[in-house]
Amino acid sequence: MRKSKLANICLYTSLGVILLNILAVIIMFTKTPSNFIKVMSRLYSPVMILSVVIFIASIISLVRILISKGQLKGLAKSIAALVLSVVMFIGAFAQGLLAEAVISINRAVDSTVSEVGQETPSNSLPKFVRKDFDIVAVAKYSDKNNPGYYIAGFIDKSGDFVIEPKFRDAKDFYEGLAPVKAKENGKWGYIDKSGEFVIKPQFDDADIFSSGVAAVKVNGKWGYIDKTGNFTIQPSFDEPTRFVEGLAILESQDTGKTGYMDTTGNFVVDPQFEYASRYFSEGLSLVLKDANDFTTAGFVDKEGKFMNIPIYRLNYNGFFSEGLFPICKKGEEYYGYIDKTGEFVIEPKFLSCDIFSEGLAAAMPQGEGKYGYIDKTGNIVIEPNYTLAFPFSDGLALVMSETESDARYGYIDKTGNYIVEPKFYGAESFSEGLALVYEKNKGQGFIDKTGKYVIGPILSADFGRFHKVDAVFDPKKANLNELKID
Repeated sequence: MRKSKLANICLYTSLGVILLNILAVIIMFTKTPSNFIKVMSRLYSPVMILSVVIFIASIISLVRILISKGQLKGLAKSIAALVLSVVMFIGAFAQGLLAEAVISINRAVDSTVSEVGQETPSNSLPKFVRKDFDIVAVAKYSDKNNPGYYIAGFIDKSGDFVIEPKFRDAKDFYEGLAPVKAKENGKWGYIDKSGEFVIKPQFDDADIFSSGVAAVKVNGKWGYIDKTGNFTIQPSFDEPTRFVEGLAILESQDTGKTGYMDTTGNFVVDPQFEYASRYFSEGLSLVLKDANDFTTAGFVDKEGKFMNIPIYRLNYNGFFSEGLFPICKKGEEYYGYIDKTGEFVIEPKFLSCDIFSEGLAAAMPQGEGKYGYIDKTGNIVIEPNYTLAFPFSDGLALVMSETESDARYGYIDKTGNYIVEPKFYGAESFSEGLALVYEKNKGQGFIDKTGKYVIGPILSADFGRFHKVDAVFDPKKANLNELKID
């Protein structure tokens, strides 16, 4: 019996190891912690070595039994142990391969999830798709064939080019037309939504259409054209302006004072002011008869009727919006809101305040140093927690908060709750359901109202905001770039 003792050891060791291998494989096919799989991947080598040892021991046991003419039972155990050691070797090898495969798959999945979660910036040029659209944004991408230059076209809200990026530069669509710069001659012209020129590229610079006309530059002077490309006002101005509500400021060459002209270049509000707001809003414009005397301030309507309202300080960004104008009157220290009769509707009690939009306005109460939001009764409805606060648009307001990082811009709803946390280095208000945002080392992109990127971010691109093709320019809703006339 002693001769078969080694055979017993080899046999039962092989059986035990094989059963453990089977159990390990079953566990690997269930929801298993990655650490367990890593342990199994490291054990297959020792098991293979053990199987070789058992194989050799089984041969020794077999030889000893044969020499001593031992019992048949011991001989069978030695042969069984020999066979099982081979099975154990093959099983351990297969187990190792399986564990390594599972680890590789997990790494690939984790890498994919990480890339999606981090919204890795893309630099690829979107495809051009022929489809109907009524909302677009200017999209400029670095021109790989001409370093330092852009190629420009227009994208829809899915990020596809719906007007080919075949231009050197482009500006927003308004009133059905958009100014673009041709690659071929470097001149500006106008396209419609087909992407084809309807006013051929012939201008040194060009502005958007507003009130049916657009400012264009020819030989260093600005004039105005209609939608057929014909001049309504010949090029004669050193600086351009933009018509809003059918009127634009114009300085008299004789007196140096400012009035307002119509789209044919004729004064409809006589030049009698030393300061005049660039744009009318809701039929009125803030003016000063004497730029050094704020008691001469007031509002003028489109017929030239003047209403004197002495002010304490000038609000250069003020507009009538939703019937109210933010103003600091003479004799008052703080800002309030007047109606179109000049009477205070919201008493002056704010250090600073902005226009009303969607029923609310950003305002800085006394002693706070931060902005909150008020309703039209002047009551604070969103607490002053923001370094900067912008008008509501599409139901959300862009705000800036002080954070530990440079990423400070986010979006709140009308209850003051963050809908999109402040994580952006730069951002614009929502327009047509999407907001243009910027992140360091990622570039620009568009997010929806959940904060999820739907376009981008892209390092090598420069976008405008989304607008309807036939939109009418409204300075109250425009950002700083849209207010510029290059």
